[in-house]
Amino acid sequence: MSLTRTLSIFCIALALSCAKAQNSGQKHFVYGISPCTWEDFVEQYSNMCFDDEGNSEISEERFDILRNIYDNPININTASREDLLEIPFISDAQADSIISYVKRHRPVISLGELALIPYIDYQTRFLLTAFLTCDTTIIQKQTIKDLIKNGKHCVGANTITPLYTPEGCKSNTSLEVPARYLGDKNRAGIKYLYNYNNELKFGITSEKDIGEPFACRGTSFMDAYSICLYRKQKNGRYTFAIGDYRISLGEGLTIGNLFFSGKKGILYDTYNRSNQITPHTSYSERDYFRGAAGSIRLDKLKITGLFSYKANDAIINSDGEITSLTNTGYHRTITERARKGNAYDLTTGGDLSYNTRLISAGISAAFTRYNKKLNPREADYNKYSLRGKHFSSYSLHYSFSHKNISSKGEIATNQAKALAFINTIKYIIGGHTTITNVLRSYSKKYNTPYAESFKSSGDVNNEQGVFLGFASEPLRFLSIMGYADLYRRPWPTYSYRAPMSGNDFCIEAKLHNSRKAYFSAEWKYNSKKSDKEYSANAKQQSRNQIKLQCGAVFGKITTGTLIAATSASYNKKSSHGWAVSQRTNYSNKAINIASSLAYFNTGSYHTRIYIYENSVKYIYNNFTMLYGNGIRASLLCSAKIMKRIAFYAKYGLTKYFDRSEIGSGAQKINSSTKSDLSFCINITI
Repeated sequence: MSLTRTLSIFCIALALSCAKAQNSGQKHFVYGISPCTWEDFVEQYSNMCFDDEGNSEISEERFDILRNIYDNPININTASREDLLEIPFISDAQADSIISYVKRHRPVISLGELALIPYIDYQTRFLLTAFLTCDTTIIQKQTIKDLIKNGKHCVGANTITPLYTPEGCKSNTSLEVPARYLGDKNRAGIKYLYNYNNELKFGITSEKDIGEPFACRGTSFMDAYSICLYRKQKNGRYTFAIGDYRISLGEGLTIGNLFFSGKKGILYDTYNRSNQITPHTSYSERDYFRGAAGSIRLDKLKITGLFSYKANDAIINSDGEITSLTNTGYHRTITERARKGNAYDLTTGGDLSYNTRLISAGISAAFTRYNKKLNPREADYNKYSLRGKHFSSYSLHYSFSHKNISSKGEIATNQAKALAFINTIKYIIGGHTTITNVLRSYSKKYNTPYAESFKSSGDVNNEQGVFLGFASEPLRFLSIMGYADLYRRPWPTYSYRAPMSGNDFCIEAKLHNSRKAYFSAEWKYNSKKSDKEYSANAKQQSRNQIKLQCGAVFGKITTGTLIAATSASYNKKSSHGWAVSQRTNYSNKAINIASSLAYFNTGSYHTRIYIYENSVKYIYNNFTMLYGNGIRASLLCSAKIMKRIAFYAKYGLTKYFDRSEIGSGAQKINSSTKSDLSFCINITI
């Protein structure tokens, strides 16, 4: 062990001892960083997940995968490169840097040593404390019997009960029969998950949404079911999943199904992971495959394959053709239940890649066949939409990483011989500043059923753009990030019935210290404008938003304050809005109490504001949209019983001052108040 590392570890240990002595009863500090909790991570990660129109892109499936890792943290001393890359905000260069450090200095005895690893910035270091552990216990090679016997069993049950009755659930509703809900107003879910060290997983999930039939009132106990068996060898040599799973090939131009988020996220690599297979264990009923997938690594070659046969909900015309596919997962009315699973798709594909530490290259292919012809209604905006039964896509993807520069990209074509291209370059300056550049060009004719990659919004087609961003830590206590994205859609879309140009800008500065005290300021601006000479109904809109946030920790109490203001112009009509919210959290080893109170006053939907709230386990609707004039309040309580049982309960209330009813149609509420109760019980054995 080198003298430098010995002295560094000694200083870390001394700092930990002092912090523990001075903060009796509090969480210990990791080299001057208070460890990241699940709530800390969700709040920070969620703030990255907004599209260019300010809509939250949070999805249950992403957070469910990450929650499983949080509950079963990865041991940094035994982790493979593949293990580390399951954490979405770790880049290839950072994963290589961690592996290199561990090989030289094993064992890592404190996560404080992350501060000694190159390319690991403050935010990454802080978030990693939620998903890594540094267990120095030597584990012998496990047999299949050990994998089955020594894992962790987890059973969870969730309910959401509205304290109001939507119009569609009323017995005396005036709605026509096809628009009435067939079930009660409650949402419920049950799940079971077995996990051994993230190497063997088995899960069963069942769920029903508000308004869907339950038990004897429907055709089954729950509306949707999911089951998956997942196995990954510790060194990452092989991985397979049977049942429901998610997978991404290349950069997502053929199949992309993981961790894609907003434009902030690309600065921290929170988007597609090439050839990564994960089990589907969330309550979400969309964007997964049903069948089998696997990968095997043979020295520097990696082979990946997938097979899926899955039912889809579709709107079918009188000719028996699919006019559109719906992925809401709702089966509440007679009409929605008639569409349940009325179309099927068979998807196969694979990837062959050659990988070294410096470079990698591979080819991918995906083939999808529907049992009914896709034939959307004819219109200018969907002239190049998917039509027919058979669809295919092929791609060449590549990556390069050396010291402080890395690049990755993919070029793809489909059955229409249209092209799609994306390339990302990252350059690290001085170890504390990262420059990111993304070029993309997607043909208007490039349409594939499961493509998902970096874009402004909508599908991966009909877009050209350039993104330039940076993330920097010029000082130990200061983080600055920003980006500019300029793009164009050369063919009309559903929202813009003419070619459209857009731009999106963001800059954020954050002051922070080791005890989670922080102050941040963020400005975002985006604008879209369609070509006037193309249509008399040309649209133009712009949106400005400023956010000021601060927070601090006082013993067992954590506070957070948000002040947000927006202004928007839509077809030359201006509106403004603002909101202020206060969150307070009390936590000890046995209980946690989190409260939130917000006042909002927004002039239109275009000036809507999202605020963050803690939620019960397995329910990830952490952002509440505020639109209109009113107040929003919530109270979450959680407690641990006998170390193996956790109970969560949340009450949420929204009171509007500018209306006497909320919503419309089957979701209409004849009141200015909307409230609900959420519960979760979780048993771990």
